Amino acid sequence: MIPIGDQNFINAINRNNIQSLVSLLNKNNYFTPSIHILLEPIYNGRVRVVKTLLKKRDYRPYIKLIDFKLMVSKILKRYDHKLFKIVMNHFRPPLYSFLVSSQIVDPFIFYLAMEWKNLKFINACMAKAGLSDLVSNNSIETHDHLLPILESQHGIKARNIRYISKHKNSYLILLKDWDIRKISINDLIN
Repeated sequence: MIPIGDQNFINAINRNNIQSLVSLLNKNNYFTPSIHILLEPIYNGRVRVVKTLLKKRDYRPYIKLIDFKLMVSKILKRYDHKLFKIVMNHFRPPLYSFLVSSQIVDPFIFYLAMEWKNLKFINACMAKAGLSDLVSNNSIETHDHLLPILESQHGIKARNIRYISKHKNSYLILLKDWDIRKISINDLIN
């Protein structure tokens, strides 16, 4: 449901009038249009509109109001690398941030592999990043002695953990929401 105050923005978006949209955003500095008005231009690949909205307003706090996974899936189905990069650079989900910082693979390709459930490619990428333990399904059983410590000291519940890997002097915990936590071994002892 789109609030009534967003109607002027919707009209500018529907007309694909970037100048009018910029003017509205500049005149209403303290008003952020509903995140839902982003969906139509994203689903239809209207890159200039999406880029303008994301450049002028921060929609990260509102990400829980939409089905972000579905939105990314629709972008991937369009094979729109440019739109993917604009949206992901704005929202910066943890997995995307990890892929950008580690530079093991183009995040667009990795997300396509996830969309297609290409586990061989995903496993190869994780191994290339030095996280080969993360791809084994028994990593939680291997490191089950950490589970009580992770829950009591770091608030990480076992049901939210996808994989655990020992990496140098720390443990890398991959959560089910693809967030990656790095916890020093010293922090677990103290």
